[in-house]
Amino acid sequence: MIKLSSVTTLLASALLAIVLLTACGTSEEEDLTPGVTPQGTATVGIGEEEDLTPGVTTQGTATAGIGEEAPTRVTTPLGPTAVGIDADPTGNTATTLGAIDACVSVTTGQSFDIDVFVTDVRDLFGWDATLNYDGSVVHLVDMDAQLFQASNPGSQVVDFSSDSLPDTDGSHTLGVGEMTEASADSGSGVLLRLTLTAAAPGTSKVSLTGLMLRDMHGAYVSDPNGDQFFDGSLSEAEIRVDEPCP
Repeated sequence: MIKLSSVTTLLASALLAIVLLTACGTSEEEDLTPGVTPQGTATVGIGEEEDLTPGVTTQGTATAGIGEEAPTRVTTPLGPTAVGIDADPTGNTATTLGAIDACVSVTTGQSFDIDVFVTDVRDLFGWDATLNYDGSVVHLVDMDAQLFQASNPGSQVVDFSSDSLPDTDGSHTLGVGEMTEASADSGSGVLLRLTLTAAAPGTSKVSLTGLMLRDMHGAYVSDPNGDQFFDGSLSEAEIRVDEPCP
């Protein structure tokens, strides 16, 4: 015969075991309450979890292995394309620009350079414009297009400008294109370096009108209204002969 005290002891032991198992299961159970995400993970897709551990940022990385992360290549986007005249090309190279000057002071008979520049262009293939100046004050005597667009290996830049040099009538048609599609240019630099001579005292504004830029796909750059003309920032410069700049 089994004694009552022995049965009581066995029942007490079994009840303790059940309590312990229940408590252990409760502490390990995932909270499935609607709208509540278990701390430490957030479901982002089937079979995918984002680490929400404080101080850890995973945006922009891809897991390469256990405990490893593959770096993400970041490309800085170009800003809005701008074109203009730099009255003093000091500090400019084919693919870099120094300070942009809106005025230069020269003396009668002096030869000097000014630059047509571009900033933040993408895949430039060709461009056209009319250069405007005061022919009674300055004369256009030379041009060099082998700069920004000629900087890529294999470039074949052609100057299609139709007017002859020297030019003294105050207007000159410009046109420059790249013959090699793989050499389309992106970034900032000098599109054209112009050499002028100061003909007489006075002030001459220098500007571009009718500007059109085309990329390697044949699309017009910065042309939101679809008229083919450049609608971005376009700045002019001033040349003062025998006069100081303001």
